[in-house]
Amino acid sequence: MLSTFWQLLAVPMIGSTILRLTIAIIAIVLGYRTYKAAKILASHTGKHKLPFAVGVVEIICGVFLLFGFLTQVFALILCLTSLGLFFTRRHYAATAIESRMFYVLLALSSLTILFYGAGIIAIDLPL
Repeated sequence: MLSTFWQLLAVPMIGSTILRLTIAIIAIVLGYRTYKAAKILASHTGKHKLPFAVGVVEIICGVFLLFGFLTQVFALILCLTSLGLFFTRRHYAATAIESRMFYVLLALSSLTILFYGAGIIAIDLPL
C-alpha cells in the first residue's frame, strides 16, 4: 500500500527530534513537580530523600535531552527512572503524581529515543 504522505519519509530525523524535545519538556516539568512535592513532604515528615533524587535526575535528564547531548545515555536513565516510578508508585504516592500508565508511556518513549537517536537538532549527531 502506498504511503499517504510519502514526502515525510525523506526526513525521518525530524520525528526523533520532535519526540526528544517533547520528552525533555515533560521530564523537566515532571522533575520539578516531583522535587516540589518531595520538598513539601520532607517539611512535614523530615524524611523521603529518594523523591528528591528522582526529581533531580528527571530534571537533569530533561535538560540533557533538550540540548541533545549524550542523548542515548540520558534516555536510558530516564527510561529506568520511569520504570522505577511505575513499580514504586504506591509507596511514593505523594510524589509520584502521574498515573502508572503515564510512566509506562514515558519509559517507552525514552526507549524509542534510545534506539532512534537524537534527531537533527542536537549536539551528538549520528556518525
